[in-house]
Amino acid sequence: MLVSDIDAGKRAMIVCVTDIELWCQSYELKLNADKSDVIWLGSRPQLAKLSEAEKNLINLPSSTLWASETARNLGVV
Repeated sequence: MLVSDIDAGKRAMIVCVTDIELWCQSYELKLNADKSDVIWLGSRPQLAKLSEAEKNLINLPSSTLWASETARNLGVV
């Protein structure tokens, strides 16, 4: 997405994660926001255009996801 479309991108991400939360609830599972990360990918110049407020948090209906510089998947950072 373009940096100018960050708000629309965040709204789309919120809709997707909310759908995942609803799916989890239907199987009596819970999405653990404490163990979930948001990571913004892009070139350094493009990421520098984002304000800290724009990239730091994603407010979901039931929790808040925080942006991270790194992410871990199956023990790999």
